[in-house]
Amino acid sequence: MPVEIEHTIQMKQTSRDYYARLAELIATPFSAGQYYELYGMMRQLCEDFSGDRVFSNFFSQLGYVCDMAGVSKTLAAALQSLRRRVGHVEEIRHEDFPGDVRIVADFVKQLFGSDPPDELLSSLPDVGNESTSHRHNTGVGRVLRVRVLRSDTETLYVQPDSDDILIRVSLTAPEDRRYLLELVHEGSTLNLLDVSVGLDGIYIPQWIIYEPDYLLSPSDLAGVFEPNAITPHYYFLKMLQPRESTYYTLLGNTSGQFLDDIIFRRSTATYADSLRKAFRNYPLDFYLQMRSTENISRFHNEARVQFANISHIVEQQMEAVYGFDLRQALIEPSFVCPAVGLAGRMDYLEVGGYRLIEQKSGKRDEYRNSHKEQHFVQMMLYQLMIEYTLGLSRDECRAFLLYSRYSDGLMIERPYMALLHKAIEMRNRIVAMQEKFAENSASCAVVFEQLDVDALRQRPVNDKLWMGYLRPRLETLLRPFTVSLDGQMPAKAFFFRFYSFLAMEQWLSRMGVPSSGAHGYADLWNNPALVRVENGDMYAGLHILAMESAVGDDGIDTITFGISADQQDKLTNFRTGDAVQIYSYEGLEPNVARQFTLRGKVVSLGTDKVKVVLNNAQRNMAVFGDAQTLFALEHDRVESGSSNLVAGLYSLLTAPKEIQNRFFLHTLPGECSTGLPVLLGNYGSFDELVQKEVAAQEIFLVIGPPGSGKTSCALRYMVEEELRRSPSSRLLLMAYTNRAVDELCGMLEGIISDTPMLLSDYLRIGHALSADEAYRHRMLAERVGDELKTVTDIGNLLNRTRIIVGTTTTMMQRQQLLREMHFEVAFVDEASQILEPYLLSFFTLGVIDKFVLVGDQKQLPAVVQQNADVATIDDESLRSLGFTNCGRSLFDRMLHRLISLGRNDLYMQILTQGRMHPRLYDFVNRYFYSSRLQCVPLAHQQRDFREVFANLPANADNMTCHLAEERISFIDCVPVEDGVNEKVNSAEAGMVASCLSALSALYEANGRELKADDVGIIVPYRNQISMIRAKLHEKGLNRFMQTTIDTVERYQGSQRDIIIYSFTVRHPGQLHFLTSSVYMETDNASGTYAVDRKLNVALTRAREQLILIGNYALLQSNEMFARLLDSVPRIG
Repeated sequence: MPVEIEHTIQMKQTSRDYYARLAELIATPFSAGQYYELYGMMRQLCEDFSGDRVFSNFFSQLGYVCDMAGVSKTLAAALQSLRRRVGHVEEIRHEDFPGDVRIVADFVKQLFGSDPPDELLSSLPDVGNESTSHRHNTGVGRVLRVRVLRSDTETLYVQPDSDDILIRVSLTAPEDRRYLLELVHEGSTLNLLDVSVGLDGIYIPQWIIYEPDYLLSPSDLAGVFEPNAITPHYYFLKMLQPRESTYYTLLGNTSGQFLDDIIFRRSTATYADSLRKAFRNYPLDFYLQMRSTENISRFHNEARVQFANISHIVEQQMEAVYGFDLRQALIEPSFVCPAVGLAGRMDYLEVGGYRLIEQKSGKRDEYRNSHKEQHFVQMMLYQLMIEYTLGLSRDECRAFLLYSRYSDGLMIERPYMALLHKAIEMRNRIVAMQEKFAENSASCAVVFEQLDVDALRQRPVNDKLWMGYLRPRLETLLRPFTVSLDGQMPAKAFFFRFYSFLAMEQWLSRMGVPSSGAHGYADLWNNPALVRVENGDMYAGLHILAMESAVGDDGIDTITFGISADQQDKLTNFRTGDAVQIYSYEGLEPNVARQFTLRGKVVSLGTDKVKVVLNNAQRNMAVFGDAQTLFALEHDRVESGSSNLVAGLYSLLTAPKEIQNRFFLHTLPGECSTGLPVLLGNYGSFDELVQKEVAAQEIFLVIGPPGSGKTSCALRYMVEEELRRSPSSRLLLMAYTNRAVDELCGMLEGIISDTPMLLSDYLRIGHALSADEAYRHRMLAERVGDELKTVTDIGNLLNRTRIIVGTTTTMMQRQQLLREMHFEVAFVDEASQILEPYLLSFFTLGVIDKFVLVGDQKQLPAVVQQNADVATIDDESLRSLGFTNCGRSLFDRMLHRLISLGRNDLYMQILTQGRMHPRLYDFVNRYFYSSRLQCVPLAHQQRDFREVFANLPANADNMTCHLAEERISFIDCVPVEDGVNEKVNSAEAGMVASCLSALSALYEANGRELKADDVGIIVPYRNQISMIRAKLHEKGLNRFMQTTIDTVERYQGSQRDIIIYSFTVRHPGQLHFLTSSVYMETDNASGTYAVDRKLNVALTRAREQLILIGNYALLQSNEMFARLLDSVPRIG
């Protein structure tokens, strides 16, 4: 058993690797796609040489590496010019390519200090291409992106992204912005907007945006404008409390539905119909807020008034008085605006952006009959986003606030520039604080522990309001940071360390991850379109094939796009259920920052078409253009409850001592003194596991190696026994991914089918499109309307439902509902993939008696953006309780602590597996599980392989004969130097197709048919998927197009009779990616040894046969792979 986990082991590429790739590129016939590979090499070089530093964009990162390495100004300028040109398809020219390869070769030489080989130099010009900044320097323009080099008391000295010159930026005109001197540092990225140039050559921008790629929501930003203060601290203080449903948010959402219906239906819209739609969209919110007769009466009274007011304003004022064209209405369009560092969704906008409405269901400033400041600031920020996204002037976009509480609530507004400048200052300060919080936890402690309540009274505010309401609330919120906690619980140390960790995770998810090569949301506008398409992160050139409405005459909500022929054979990183955004574009360069977007989810995806369901139906057909209109589809950024994660950390500070003890495992529950209980069910070899779970109090861990049946058997039997032991017990079942929740649902359906008297129903919480179709009828949203017509119906369903199921993220966002329930047990599957903050709030809820965590620390770990060194925990009070790294799962930490304390009554490892034949798991068992695993055994685990393929096809070749004899094989495949993306290996893709052809012949010779679902294909890079499909098509193996080809990460939890694993790697430097999940583990019996979690998963998906394909000479250079290959029969 593990008692300590150390850092992962990684290797980086050498100069020899880079030179070999450049030689391969220059030797290959030219195509524009080769610039994608060249760009990727530049990024990888910068990532290798920038350490753990985080950059908001490649421009700043490349500049930093050039400065650090002493790269000449000429070469640095040429590199920046090359970076820019990749973003302009029309500037990619065949004749430039050799000189551009020379630029990268010179960069490699400068970084590594080693000369390129003569063979490479002989195929390149003597010098690289010169900087071509003059091609892009078309004047200052509206947006100028710059990198800060240095500063003095009133001036910033910066380098623009669009040129290779040094410019000076004034901080005193037209506004005093010297506060920026507190925020900027060398390498900071700024956007200068609407710049004028003074007679002395100094640049004077209208706006300066700090780290513009870190996008904030206008509503969150406006929230820092409080009656007592305008301060960035409020942004962070509000994150301490979970965002929950209130009466007022429900009224606001309902009035928003009214506005949508009345605009489109006009006089045919009715209160009853609109209310039914709102109930269907927000059933749990109605349940939580509408259970008292008083609330119901009040709500209907206020809602009817709002409906009548909106009807009056739409029918009598919008067109007749204010000149709206309701035929041009857009409902809830979204904008991504890195120019001003903001992103958000608007209530109403006319196509073209000429009229904007922000709706509010609450009160305006009735004393002055004017807007409230927060609402006005939010509206101005939306207006600013429209200006810089659609290219409008301030006067062209007319903005309105709609207070639907009043019949005269439509108020035309004009920007107040001083207040808008203050809002941008707050945005800049918030981003700078977030950056500091991400860098170290000490910054968090300084802010929260030293924040004085009275210092937050910065504006004149009524004493009664301050002393009676505002000040007491702030005191309560800040008390856990200013008062010493009882005992030795390191709750504050935990809060600050994990707050910093979460801040860094969020920063990296937006900006990118230099150390791993993963890139952030900002790549949507920073990465060239060519790169995004080649990476599979964008569909460009889409055209509409069909538009449908699943909501009657309420507008178009489902669109089928045709995929252009040149993209049909390319990689895609999109999956069914993915959140996406679509937008129209003109020209060759789609850019999400130049147009409004419509958000939705992918519901089906084929080779030639993709279907998307919109979040908000649209009736305005102008939105969808004409037959020639082109669309792009890109990933949408979904905030996975980040504010609720912080609120969860805070909840630990305010939790009772016994709950803190339980979470930290500072004190453990008592051991059962009466022996293992008598079970009410018969669970065969799982009896002891179920007995130990029943006997355990508060916490129990199940370690389930691959194929051990931890979900289908162990979890099922534990659930069955809990249901048997108490007819009134309620259970909560969770997992990290929707796919794992589908498996939980499948397990529950099995119980319902086999023992309907034990369980007849369960409720799944979440979005319908996130669930497999087979389980959608169990979701609350699917039951509303037919089965559930009233709040009482929902209450009755919740009261009689014994099992609630959902992802941890969804349930974390529904804690308001969970607090009203009581659960005897919460079962968490995939627990070894879930970080501490994602489970913490379930402990502090105080409504769950016992947690049963099911996982395997030797399979894929939690997904973490930052590397292990950055995520290390140094605080001794935390380390003494087993907290060594923030990137470690709660399951890992608790397992380690229970083992160290000798509490084997609170955990158990399943030692039998029923998936793999003994020959297939021999390597994994020996090297990763200390030879402790055993077969069940099932029939297929005992069958002689000669029984499977008793007959050979006529004219069987050597490979076919080998596959007929060996359950596990390695096929040596030397890569072809074709100059394509290094994450694609055409030779191995062809070999995969050959294997399928040989296996098909073997099956046919033995009277069977090899079906697509019998085989699974695993690859390390998504880019290889499309290449394999192309080879299958090329060889006429189209029946295998439905075979699942995916990455190791996507295959965890799956199995197939036959697995083919294509290692894909072509260069030594790529081995560090394959081994990125290796860690050192110490076993009390076996000592310290390496466990490759990625390899463990890849090798344990097959039931009958495993085929490995790779470059033998390359893989032999890695000790773990060498051991594997030495134990496997080889072909070739």
